[in-house]
Amino acid sequence: MKLSDIHQQNGAIMGERNGVAVPLRYFDAAAEHQALRKNILLVDYSHFGIASVSGDSAWALLNQVVAGDVSSIRDEQAMYSLILDRDGMIVSDLYIACDDERFLLISEWMSGEALCQLLRDQLAGNEEEFDEIEAIEPLTPDWGTLHLEGPYAWELLAELYGMDVIGLPFQEHMHVDELILLRSGKHGEFSYKLMGPRDELADVWQQLLEAGEKFDLRTGGLDYQRLARLENPCWEPGLFNDYSRCPIELQMQWTVRYDKDQFTGQEAVGERVEQGGRPARRRHDHRRPQRADAAARR
Repeated sequence: MKLSDIHQQNGAIMGERNGVAVPLRYFDAAAEHQALRKNILLVDYSHFGIASVSGDSAWALLNQVVAGDVSSIRDEQAMYSLILDRDGMIVSDLYIACDDERFLLISEWMSGEALCQLLRDQLAGNEEEFDEIEAIEPLTPDWGTLHLEGPYAWELLAELYGMDVIGLPFQEHMHVDELILLRSGKHGEFSYKLMGPRDELADVWQQLLEAGEKFDLRTGGLDYQRLARLENPCWEPGLFNDYSRCPIELQMQWTVRYDKDQFTGQEAVGERVEQGGRPARRRHDHRRPQRADAAARR
């Protein structure tokens, strides 16, 4: 059974993001938001676009496309950064994961093919500089993503995939069965993404529902994000596009590495920094999971 069939059979209100049908809500968005803060919320994030780029020149090509420094991550590590246009305005945020011999690009707002096209455009005319690119390929829509977050998310995943989940640091990933488990999130809770073939994820969805009963796990859709992101601001076009797409004005300059040799939008965003002062620093959440009873009191 497909994930979309499971959602429809269980009464989810469906919508479309990046050309992919995903639930907007199962219950009331406020109730799903409470599950995020108090228990576990399970959401189909298959609208996330995922692309892969491999070869010895892959990191250098990526470094010209994104604002962060891709050379700072090693195998099984990930980073959060931005894609800017030539005016220094945000096109999308994304995660970049170093996965053995390849890099994965994971974006909430762009399809896998759109991410690949960005890389191809940067490569065009620069083949001599990036002469060791093996492959640029979209993994979605064949792949999908399940997202779990909440104070008990780590405990549920540890039951299914072993104790290594407990020690998985923020912005790192591990392979579990045929899937990739990435610890990352935007809403201030323990958050994990399971990424892999969509047929596999349909079975995993059912396993999570069964194992999550004792944690009062709830399924949800994307509508809860509006509430969560008012509490924990992050890049959300629906919230910020009418105000600004400038990372400086949105206090997202911590995602930009200004001293890199070259990246799209570098000159424009650098000028804005000079006009507005020095970039602010931002702390990251590198907490390790606590015992469930302690986590619930946070």
